[in-house]
Amino acid sequence: MSSQETLNSKMILRRLWRDWVAHYKGRIWLALLLMSLVAAASSAYPALISAVFNNLQDGTFEQLYFIPIGIILLSAIRGLSLYFQVLTVNKLALRVTADIQKKMAAHLIDADLSWLTS
Repeated sequence: MSSQETLNSKMILRRLWRDWVAHYKGRIWLALLLMSLVAAASSAYPALISAVFNNLQDGTFEQLYFIPIGIILLSAIRGLSLYFQVLTVNKLALRVTADIQKKMAAHLIDADLSWLTS
């Protein structure tokens, strides 16, 4: 990739951010928050499984009754977070695409197309 292509790509990405994506900063932050929640819930699984093995090794079975509840809650949190994160990202992508398409259609309607017939 040449430096000119890189410059053009950077300019296009900067313009895309400035003109279309930056208006949805709140939704982007929400998606990032939900993504972090999914990551935290996913990384908590090994800690929970480790607690199960530690309790089994030590012979303490009192806490083992709460671990299935923890697994269910953790799975529910992860599943709901993942669902809403995907929903938010898809909605954001579709809104940006729709905004660009509306602007392009308005530009074509207002354009002078007489040069096409000459």
